Amino acid sequence: MVPLTRTIRDNGAEVFIELDAVNVLSSASAAQRQHIRSVATGRIGGCMGNVGVSLLRQLRETVAVIMDV
Repeated sequence: MVPLTRTIRDNGAEVFIELDAVNVLSSASAAQRQHIRSVATGRIGGCMGNVGVSLLRQLRETVAVIMDV
C-alpha cells in the first residue's frame, strides 16, 4: 500500500495527485512513495477514489525499484 496525504510537500519522494472528476478524491493529495507498507486485506475498506492508469504505473515502477524486483 502507498498511503496518501493531503499535506503537499515538494520533496521529490511524493507524487502529487490533482483533484479531478476521474479520481474523485475528496482533495488534492500526495502519494507517499517513501512509506510503502503491507496491510492485511481485512483492514481495507471501500474505495475512496481512483488514481488512474498513468499514476498507478508511475507508483508501480517506483515500488519495483524500491523492492528490487
